[in-house]
Amino acid sequence: PSRVLQDLDAARRDHASRVIEVRRRHPEMVARTGHEWLKLPNNPGLLAKLVTRDEFRAETRDFIYKQTPAASGAKAGRRFVPAGRGGDSAQAVR
Repeated sequence: PSRVLQDLDAARRDHASRVIEVRRRHPEMVARTGHEWLKLPNNPGLLAKLVTRDEFRAETRDFIYKQTPAASGAKAGRRFVPAGRGGDSAQAVR
């Protein structure tokens, strides 16, 4: 089997579906803000708040932000993807 992704966007959507399903099965591990909790193994009852991707917090497979390569000499960053536009016509967030 090939280990090179042929369709990165499709793989990302598949991954998002799996993450959303795990979040739905374990709502006790999702904070009111949508971030996730991590039970710390050596500290019973103590939780760490994890920073969670916006797409997962919104429970969507659609791209809210898309990581893109930087233009020559620029920093790589996240780009906002307007609703209904897919990932190809992303606009920079300012």
